[in-house]
Amino acid sequence: MNDILFLIFNVTLYIQYARSLYCWGMTRTAERYVFAFFLMMIQIMGSLLLLGAIGWLYPAPAIGLNAAILLAVKMFSPPISPPVDRDKSWQEIAAPISNKLIIFAAAVVTCWLFICAYFLPPRGGDDIVYHLPFIYDSIQHGRWVLLPTELRIHFAYPMNAEVLFSWPLIFLGDTRWVDGVNIPVGLWTAGVMYLFSRHFGLRRASAAFISGVFFLTPIVVAQMGTNYVDLISAGILLSSLYLVIRFLNNGSTIYSCLAFFSIAAMMGMKYHLLFFGLILLVILVSRLSRKRRLAETIVGLIIVAILGLGWHVRNYIQFSDWLYPVRASAGYWDLQSQSVGDMIRSVLEKINFVFLSGKNCGTYDGGFGTIFAFIAF
Repeated sequence: MNDILFLIFNVTLYIQYARSLYCWGMTRTAERYVFAFFLMMIQIMGSLLLLGAIGWLYPAPAIGLNAAILLAVKMFSPPISPPVDRDKSWQEIAAPISNKLIIFAAAVVTCWLFICAYFLPPRGGDDIVYHLPFIYDSIQHGRWVLLPTELRIHFAYPMNAEVLFSWPLIFLGDTRWVDGVNIPVGLWTAGVMYLFSRHFGLRRASAAFISGVFFLTPIVVAQMGTNYVDLISAGILLSSLYLVIRFLNNGSTIYSCLAFFSIAAMMGMKYHLLFFGLILLVILVSRLSRKRRLAETIVGLIIVAILGLGWHVRNYIQFSDWLYPVRASAGYWDLQSQSVGDMIRSVLEKINFVFLSGKNCGTYDGGFGTIFAFIAF
């Protein structure tokens, strides 16, 4: 019964954001479908961050706060319903035989992953020793905790993605769906790939094929059954880039607002995304400044500070180093002893591993694989 209530709650949240985005100026149907899920993630992430910061990370406050936000979104959205989509877009997408095969394969993989998430325990190495201990201990204490970095320095990394992954545990009160969050995240990231393809002029069928190939990449499929943060951080980076590009093209407020949220979320996920976020933030703020949209800029920077920099502020207070444990992990991974030439060779080896090698294909840290490369070609 709780599983059904959890599904109904999340579907209701998704539908409301899909309707509200049209009222807020996002008229493209595909964009509304993709960014409705994005706003779901942002709402859940932001609400749980707040509750964990003040020591109220419990089921009743979490569900109540998200329900209140849902009602507020509904109340403050103009009563304008998006038009019924009567075009032939779905028929165009499904017309090629290659796309029919992609859709069938994606449906089978999605069902298989949900079955695995429901019946199997967490099995990723980093899940057990890194991502999940933070989630479990935080929920037990009712606040976001810092586990002993003497055990693993990774506990001090930014944790926005893990905050999102804690949602089914808090709502349901058990760990059954703990490995299920990355499955819809994978579908959403494929949707962002579709939007990029359409933006650069591809037909719907070709864009859908590209997004389907991405979804079926062996490493993507492998990570969708875990709490690894690589997939969601890649999706957030792509969404940030897409939203900034769309804003630069048409200057609409909805794209700048979503871009601020996306940049903020990714800056609190991985350290390398912090610097990508700063680059996109400079581009976004520069364009807003030229348009003299000061209020929009200030609000956006506040969003970035609250949602994106909290973990870094914590590390500065705790370790007097806002980038901790980057410098410590350089020694941990023996990077400090590498020369520039060694680093360049290491990068080339990683490119070969990811794109050409079949080693570890289908594992959490494997390459794309030669079979996948042949199919994609």
